[in-house]
Amino acid sequence: MGNFQDIKTRFEVAWLYEGKLHTDDKAVTAFFRNEAKKLFKGDANSKRGYHLRLELGTSNDEAMANVKKVVDTVLKPEDYKINVVEPGDFKNGARSGQFFTYEVELLNNVELDRKESAQAGTKIIFANNQAAKGSIPAKALTPTGLKLKEDYDYTPSNLIYDLKLQIQKQYGSKQGVAFPLLGLVDVVSAYKGKNFFNSPLEITDIDDYITMDEELVEAMLALDPSDLAVIGKDFGEVLGGIYLMNICKYTDGVLFPSGNNPIVDLYFDGYGISSKYKKGAAPTLSGVIKNLKEEQLTTPDEVELNKIFTILKDYGVTDSYIEVAKMLNSPAITKLAEMYGVKPADITESFLQTEAQRMQAEGIDPLVALKDFYTIMGRKPSGTIDWKRFKTDKSWHGVFTGPLSYHVIDLLNGGIGSTKYLDALNTIMRKVEVKQLYLDFLLKKDMIEFKMRAFTNPKAKFEFEAPNQSVYNPSNGKLGFKMK
Repeated sequence: MGNFQDIKTRFEVAWLYEGKLHTDDKAVTAFFRNEAKKLFKGDANSKRGYHLRLELGTSNDEAMANVKKVVDTVLKPEDYKINVVEPGDFKNGARSGQFFTYEVELLNNVELDRKESAQAGTKIIFANNQAAKGSIPAKALTPTGLKLKEDYDYTPSNLIYDLKLQIQKQYGSKQGVAFPLLGLVDVVSAYKGKNFFNSPLEITDIDDYITMDEELVEAMLALDPSDLAVIGKDFGEVLGGIYLMNICKYTDGVLFPSGNNPIVDLYFDGYGISSKYKKGAAPTLSGVIKNLKEEQLTTPDEVELNKIFTILKDYGVTDSYIEVAKMLNSPAITKLAEMYGVKPADITESFLQTEAQRMQAEGIDPLVALKDFYTIMGRKPSGTIDWKRFKTDKSWHGVFTGPLSYHVIDLLNGGIGSTKYLDALNTIMRKVEVKQLYLDFLLKKDMIEFKMRAFTNPKAKFEFEAPNQSVYNPSNGKLGFKMK
């Protein structure tokens, strides 16, 4: 039998243990909040029940290990087991529609500290809140990547059946991908909008918004930005097909063409549709011309514009801008030839690269040496030239060709004192029976946005552009166009 002091100590411990015994999940989980916040970014969250929502890692194994780091500050491994709940399995306790939930279930009554304890069966609940690194390869969600039938007329039911089947086959084990894809199919296929047309020919400009539910928005927000971009760009082609069949009567339905069409992503009752995510990349003009028949070029200006198309086919990115500048009798080419004592025909990417290398080697400042060249174009680099910023020394010609590419665009868009090339472009585009369907995810507004613009719409205006060109990356984008 122990002495009085032993009995007193045991009585005090028992009294404390009994007085502070936590029997609910919230209280036990809250006990670990401060420790969890020291280790990982995040905090407590009461959505679907109190839990700790933390950035636990980009894989299930990493998240499990980090959950253990938190609870092992107090518990012993034999005191608990971890139950993993699939994203969206709310009946079984999921706290997130996108990420895994981890329930640390106590197997014994445990002492948390000198003043608090927890009853067996209570749970410490965590939800991961860290997006996995991009896992969807480019083109994986195109109709071809999803193994949908090509050159086949899809009705809504057939398309949705094949689509869901392929999503489950390819991404069923990746709920973080499958859940938002299937959710998007469901919400777009269920949409009944304010616009309805009796024929694709009647479709005019459209601005449509489809509301997403909370679970789908959460899943979309949790995606890695690169995965979200792939879904918008590639999966948008399929979602666009479903959307079109919801807003318009059809005879044949939607067809995804085989091969690589530079403009048309799908056909709707035989009408070409170009699918774009957000504003979309500018199509190359060489791609446009592939859809034109020679007999459609009926005016001298259209024929002259076709010569520019030919240059784009025959030359690389940088030399194509140089050759178009020569064709337009650009004063910038004349000035360069004068500065270096050569003929305009001698100005090439190779020639300009040699001159740029000489400037770099001799410590010459391009902003000073090329001042007259920049002035005559009304285009110049912003700030000073840092040779170290170039991705490769083979791009040093960008001190010439970066501004020159935008000068060419200025000329084509009316800088020659005439809008003949713009007018020819707009005329040509109206001869191409293609409609542009734009998709965007407005996640802050819980909406999907669809916009339709027809090339044949007389209100549609096109202009030339040099997509992604710059001094430091002067061979990044061939001459293109965009719809204003």
